[in-house]
Amino acid sequence: MAKKDSAVKARQRAREQMAAKLAEQRKREQANEADLATFFETEDALTAAADERDAAIAKAHSDYDKATGKVTATRSSALAAIRGRGETVADLATLTGLTTREVNALLKTTHSSSPAEKKTAEKTAESATATDRSATAEPAKTEATPEPLGSSDALAS
Repeated sequence: MAKKDSAVKARQRAREQMAAKLAEQRKREQANEADLATFFETEDALTAAADERDAAIAKAHSDYDKATGKVTATRSSALAAIRGRGETVADLATLTGLTTREVNALLKTTHSSSPAEKKTAEKTAESATATDRSATAEPAKTEATPEPLGSSDALAS
């Protein structure tokens, strides 16, 4: 009978061990479930934070665009005014330190402004074109051009 008692005790001990193991496993699963619930609850907070960030970035971009738009309009109007007084794009580039491409881009923004600014820019462009035409119509005399032979100035020397 000693064998039978020891077999019963061994089974009982095995059941107790398995019950303890299962209880520990259930406890671990409950803790995992609680932590997963916390994890998934925070998704909404992350989404809200990302939405706030995106809105702030969009507002910053908008504010920057407004500020630079005003400055660019002022700069382009100033260049258009100088251009209207007969300066060439190359002159403007030299005066401002910009490239001719940048000067032309700024002058174009003047043309794409409000209707009143467009009219001013068109008048400026027309007067600049007229000035450029009159400057190219008469070839400039250079000091190195020799006088024709037989002229009175050449004989007087």
